[in-house]
Amino acid sequence: HVRRGDYVHVMPSTWKGVIGDKAYFEKAMAYFRNKYQEPVFVVASNGMSWCKENIDASKGDVYFSGDGNEASPGNDFAILVHCNHTILSVGTFGFWVAYLVGGEAIYLSNFTLPESEFRKVYKEEAANLPEWMGIKADLSPLLNHH
Repeated sequence: HVRRGDYVHVMPSTWKGVIGDKAYFEKAMAYFRNKYQEPVFVVASNGMSWCKENIDASKGDVYFSGDGNEASPGNDFAILVHCNHTILSVGTFGFWVAYLVGGEAIYLSNFTLPESEFRKVYKEEAANLPEWMGIKADLSPLLNHH
C-alpha cells in the first residue's frame, strides 16, 4: 500500500518526516523479486497517478488495483489482505493489511528526523512486528530544506 494523500504535505511540514519514495519501493520490490520466483505486486494507493509514474511495471509483474478513491478504500483493503506478503509505506491502513496478511512485511523505517514531534506519539517498535523488515527512509529531502 502506497500512502500519499495528505501525507505528501503533512509528513514533511508538520512531522519533519517523509513517505515512501521511488527508491524505497524499488528496494522492497527487489527483495521479493530476488527471494520468490515470479512474484506479483498489487499496488493500491490514494495517489495512484504517482504510483503509475514511479513504480516500474515494465517487468509485467505489477498490477495497479482500484481507483485510488480515498472515500472507498474497502475494495483495496479486501484485495490486499488476500496477498501473501506486504510492502507498506506510512500509515495505519498498511499496518492493518500487513497484520492480517501475515507473511513477510517490509516497512519504511526511520522516516522522521530525530527532533520530530511524531516520535512522541509513534513508536516504530510498537507498530511493526519484530519479524518485519525495515528499510531506512532517505531523509535528505528534509535536510536540504533547513
